[in-house]
Amino acid sequence: MAGESGNNSKRVFLCHSSGDKAVVRKLYERLRKDGVEPWLDSKDLIPGQHWDTEIRKAVKASGAVVVFLSQGSVTRTGYVQREIRVALDVADYRPEGTIFIIPARIEDCKVPERLEHLHWVDLFEDDGYEGLMRALRVQGLVGEVVARSLNLSPRVNPKDGLTYVWIPPGRFRMGCSEGDSACLDAEKPAHEVEITRGFWMSRTPVTQGAYERVTGKTPSYFKGSELPVERVSWEEAMAYCQLVGGRLPSEAEWEYAARGGSVAARYGEIDAIAWHEGNSGMTTHRVGQKAANEFGLFDMLGNVWEWTSDWYGEYSGEAAGDPLGPATGTNKVLRGGSWYFYIPSFVRASDRYRY
Repeated sequence: MAGESGNNSKRVFLCHSSGDKAVVRKLYERLRKDGVEPWLDSKDLIPGQHWDTEIRKAVKASGAVVVFLSQGSVTRTGYVQREIRVALDVADYRPEGTIFIIPARIEDCKVPERLEHLHWVDLFEDDGYEGLMRALRVQGLVGEVVARSLNLSPRVNPKDGLTYVWIPPGRFRMGCSEGDSACLDAEKPAHEVEITRGFWMSRTPVTQGAYERVTGKTPSYFKGSELPVERVSWEEAMAYCQLVGGRLPSEAEWEYAARGGSVAARYGEIDAIAWHEGNSGMTTHRVGQKAANEFGLFDMLGNVWEWTSDWYGEYSGEAAGDPLGPATGTNKVLRGGSWYFYIPSFVRASDRYRY
């Protein structure tokens, strides 16, 4: 049966309820336009063919099954539930770790229990279609020309006026970088981490101008609208993020974003990328003057410390997906180092500071 599963097939089976037919047909046409080979029963099932037999054959011959979820499809029994059962049966014969079933919500609804362990995409969000295409790319179902176009363009958040860049999903080694002799025990053991869902991140640290625009407050010691805001508590940072429609990144998300694909202690030579005690003149500096990393992020190292959402905890060393810190604690985690840090070697992607 594994030989019949069609792992090399470029076809994508579209599983949907009859009530969602209009939405799925539009997605069918868009996928075809983008070089995907979708299979849709209303388009590809010939009248007179036996439904169960042809559906099972189509699922086996597909490289992936996209299950479109809506209030109707998750609450009613019918063809979509039968197709999910077939897909789950076929998935049992796929090589471990391959993407086969991709739940795709077309409206805000509960993901069925038997699919909730999978990584789904939300097509009702602005970047939902791109998320679906990225998942198909991992399975090799999207050509490279289309795949290269999936990087979302930077966007200006109208609430704070800052530019945000899209950080795509990916894997990295979190903690002490290989060959880095400056690592402390808190950065060990290094471990594999997967960030399964992309996210938006401000291209620079939050400026004083943006912070005042949103909160009406100017707490910083060094004054300047383009300087990074400082003297902000964790609670105040959280409140700001919520006001602009975002959140603080987890510690894992922060390090993944800061590295920008680099496995070294820094994503560049320290003076080229960071303001630190050795070159800052003992003051903060206008954001965005140093070199950016491969994600297009500035000042991830140096200038000002950056809050993350996590409570501080020791690393277990186990591989993890989207890890979070302990449920409770006494210290939150700061990352990146700053203008005043008296040991520039601490301005590294893996360095951790609890406060």
